[in-house]
Parts: sequence; structure tokens; C-alpha cells
Amino acid sequence: VMQNSSDIKDKTQYVTDELQVNVGKIDHISLKVQAYKAMLTHTSTDILDENSCRFGKWYGNATKTFLKGNSKISAITKHHTNVHQGLKEAINLELDSKHAQALQRIQDVETSSEDAFVSLFAIVKASQN
Repeated sequence: VMQNSSDIKDKTQYVTDELQVNVGKIDHISLKVQAYKAMLTHTSTDILDENSCRFGKWYGNATKTFLKGNSKISAITKHHTNVHQGLKEAINLELDSKHAQALQRIQDVETSSEDAFVSLFAIVKASQN
């Protein structure tokens, strides 16, 4: 009974963590759409910083628990920061009519976003074992 309870707890935690990463990915897709809309309409918009978004709050806690000591944390943190800061910078570049630079910055944001979530999904999957 005790082993079964422990197994259920571990599986529940795995599902919860995987769900949080998926929610974070969806939130960041929404954040990028918000930035793209601002760029296309040449308007300003408020982009939350990386510590204020829902994923950032979860991630900050996760780095103190099951992600603690993982060698990929530093890279994921840099990618997450780059997504938020990059969106802000791309919007400002577009507002300054620096279209090529804005596009280049967006491409960098997309690379960071993809790299961070690929790493996170791998870490969560590995934590199941």
C-alpha cells in the first residue's frame, strides 16, 4: 500500500510538471502573438518580464525543487529571459521602423523559445524515472 501510494504521488507530480510546462508553452505562444500583433499594427504593448509570467513563477519554484542542480537550468533561464526581453526589443525596433532588425530579433526569440521547451520537456520526462 505504501509503495502504491508513493508511485501514485510520483506519477501525479510528473503529470503536474508536464502540464505546467505545456501551460507555459501555451502562455508564451500567446505572449508572442501579443507582440506580433503590436508589431504588425505599429502599437506598443506591455510584455510581462520573465519573473512575472505564470511559467516564470512555476519555473522559479521548480528550480528550487525537482530542477535543482540540473545542468540545463542556466541555459533555460537565459532562453526564457531572451524570449521576454527579445519581444520587448523587437516591438521597439519595429516602432523605430527597423524592420530587418526586428525580424532578426524575433527569429532569435523563436529559437530560444524552442530550445528552452525542448530542454524542459526532456528534464520533466527524465524526472519520471
